Amino acid sequence: MRVSVDGAALATTVSVGTVAGCTNTGGSNLPCTTVTWTTGATRVMLGGLPALLTSAPAVFDSVPPVVGVPATAVAVQPHAEGS
Repeated sequence: MRVSVDGAALATTVSVGTVAGCTNTGGSNLPCTTVTWTTGATRVMLGGLPALLTSAPAVFDSVPPVVGVPATAVAVQPHAEGS
């Protein structure tokens, strides 16, 4: 790992996150357990991959799928900005 913050790896668009508090429940819906992101930064790259931005739209692995909504990250690096 070439880029880290306080020893922790930074998230890119290929990162997979664990979901807590999924609201897609009830009836035939299956709740979300993981999330992936569809887009990232256009000018900030980490190891050749787009950096993940807090505003990035996400895809949740629920049934039916929840697509295009932002996932709220619990731990972020608030002092970095990207586009």
